[in-house]
This record gives sequence, structure tokens and C-alpha cells, in this order.
Amino acid sequence: MNLSQTKKRSGIQIRDVEKKLFSYLFLNKVATSVKIQRDIYLDISHQALYKRLNLLMEAGYLHANYHKELRGRLVYSLTKKAFEEFVIGKTSKEFREQLKSNSVLHDLDLVDVRSKLKQLKMIEGYYTENLIRSGIEIDQIENVKDLKSFNFDAILKVKKDSKIHLLALEYERTLKFSTRYQDYFRRVYSRPEVTAILYITQNQKTLDKIQGLEKAMIQDHWPKVFYISLNDLLEGKTATFINLKSEKITLE
Repeated sequence: MNLSQTKKRSGIQIRDVEKKLFSYLFLNKVATSVKIQRDIYLDISHQALYKRLNLLMEAGYLHANYHKELRGRLVYSLTKKAFEEFVIGKTSKEFREQLKSNSVLHDLDLVDVRSKLKQLKMIEGYYTENLIRSGIEIDQIENVKDLKSFNFDAILKVKKDSKIHLLALEYERTLKFSTRYQDYFRRVYSRPEVTAILYITQNQKTLDKIQGLEKAMIQDHWPKVFYISLNDLLEGKTATFINLKSEKITLE
């Protein structure tokens, strides 16, 4: 990403850590203060963090909204001002911008997924949906463009045995209508550019339901969807995804 020079607005100096925060919020769409402290402001107290976030809001760089399902905690997102000044910088190119989440709880879980997977040595890149769809160049990896139309939650750049693999990642927090999954499996199994999908579900019940729908749909196709529950992903030292044939993809 192209970040502009440090600027001072409304009495606040934008340091490298703030630029990192702006990119982080653009990639993830949303985050709570707990996640921001874990991933960005590692060495300050929560009280000091709140003060800093409030200054950034006063300067017009952050939005914050209370979310009732999080017991009234604030959920932060990026403003257009911060996006234009510090994420895309000065450019004549038009970029798609989605600076707020349409599914806050889903996207907050994905913040944890990204934080966890980026700790693993095999993960050389984690490209969020917001980045992929924005039009910002991604390490000149052409195959990412081939997967863009699927609107996956993320695409992972995985290195194994000196080879690079691009794996799609999906997260399902709540079950949808069966017809939605049927259409989804028809599409991904009809497209050879989708070689494997890492599919995370909010719980085991959701995993079993979606896996059952896949089994009824794939006919003679070899299963390309590998599953794990969110808790197993976040609690494990490694991440092991398993398909209908009990084959495994383990990220270490």
C-alpha cells in the first residue's frame, strides 16, 4: 500500500503506528479496542489507547459506533479522510472503498482469524476481501485476480516445500438457506482456478450442516473444501483443515 508522508492535523501527529492502524482498519473494516491493542498498539495501556483513539476520532480519522451485541462496546472503522490521506495516498486511480462493515460480528471474528493465521510461518500473505476488491495492487500476483469474482473472505499465500499456493478462505458465522450453499458449491466446483478452500465455521453444528450439503452436491468431484471450527483454529498452535475424504491441510 502507498502511504503518504506523516501529517499533522487538528493538533495530532500521525506516526507510523497510526498509519499501521489505518491500513489495519481498511483491511479488516472494523475492530474493537481490544483487538487494536493486541495487533497494533502493543506497548501502551488500555487507558492510553482510548485517549489516542479519541484524538483520532476528533481529528476525523476514525468512526466509532456502539454495538449492543458486544455489551455496548465501541467498534472502530476508518473514515474516508484517513483512507484518502494515508491508505491510497495521492493517486488519480479510482479505488473501491468499503470503510464500514455490513456484518460486524462476522468481520470481527475475521480480525481474529487473520491475526492468528499471520502468526504461522507458512503464511506469506493474507489478502482480505476488502483489499482484493479495492483495486489496490497485491504483490503482482496474477492468480489473485482470477479469484476476485468469488468474493472470498480472504486469499492466503501459503509456502510449502518451496512452492507457493493460493488458497481461498471462507468464514461462516451463521447458517444460511440450503439453496445458497448449493449454488455456492456448484460454482466453486465448476471453476478449475479454485483449487482448495479453507472453510471456517463458527461452531461444529454449522460445520456438520454445510459439510453435509457439500457431500450431497459434489457427485464424482474430489472434495476441495477443507473445514475447521473457529475455536479449533484460534486455540490450536497449528491449523488443520479436513475435507470429506479426511485429507488434511495443516498450516504451521
